[in-house]
Amino acid sequence: MIINWVTSGQVMARVVRNTRLSDDTYLEDIPDWIGEAILKLKTRYSLQLNCVDLPVNMCQVKMPCGIEGLAAVLYEGKRILPSVSDGPLISSGNAQGTTSFDNAYHSILYAPCTPHNLDETSVNNWPEYVKSSSLVEKCEVHPSIRYRVNYNKLEIGANYGTVTLYYWSIPKDDLGFPMIPDHEDYKTAIYWYVRSMMIGAGYPDRVFNFQYCDQKWEILANRAINDINYPTVDEVEESLILNNRLVDIGTGWSEFFSVASEGNYDNFR
Repeated sequence: MIINWVTSGQVMARVVRNTRLSDDTYLEDIPDWIGEAILKLKTRYSLQLNCVDLPVNMCQVKMPCGIEGLAAVLYEGKRILPSVSDGPLISSGNAQGTTSFDNAYHSILYAPCTPHNLDETSVNNWPEYVKSSSLVEKCEVHPSIRYRVNYNKLEIGANYGTVTLYYWSIPKDDLGFPMIPDHEDYKTAIYWYVRSMMIGAGYPDRVFNFQYCDQKWEILANRAINDINYPTVDEVEESLILNNRLVDIGTGWSEFFSVASEGNYDNFR
């Protein structure tokens, strides 16, 4: 279980310190290589909720970099729902949203929420969902304007103005570096990945070659993934309780085992 997180800028500082790097062209590429390594390490994040005011220019809004999903879009203090078609994004009538979308980024706050249609088993990042929901669910839905995602831009039915965008992204530090687990094998694995990429890009490493750095990356990456995914004692205990029920009392599928008391699995031995 991951408890502590640190900035991945620590890895960049380690690379610069150990290689005595002074070429700015490599410094510009290191953040990208760190991002590649994080993806290869299969890091699972609880996304961070962000809020930003963005200008509307000819019906388009450029979305921020690093966006993983939309929480809500507000215009003139009213919530805009996503369009369900390729037609006009503004109408004189009272357009209604539906649950059918084909956009890469869509809002899960497209309709008023009730306690019966979403719960903590429906949304992966439930605390952040509750936070974003409480911010915008009291906002009145705009009667005529809708939005549509087109590549990295948000198209809305308004020529100019300001859009308030609530969105989820990977947590980052003040300098824009992604946060990573405070795990020494994890950080060292990224270090060796970055160093191997530097050699592959032409950096004249006078100590190590590409094969050595790549081998160190492979070893430490597998070790880091295993350590981080290794369950705690409490997680194993909970798994045993849930997987050793001998009699189905009829509520498991509907309540996700959250209503009936499980008891101690030792009683069934």
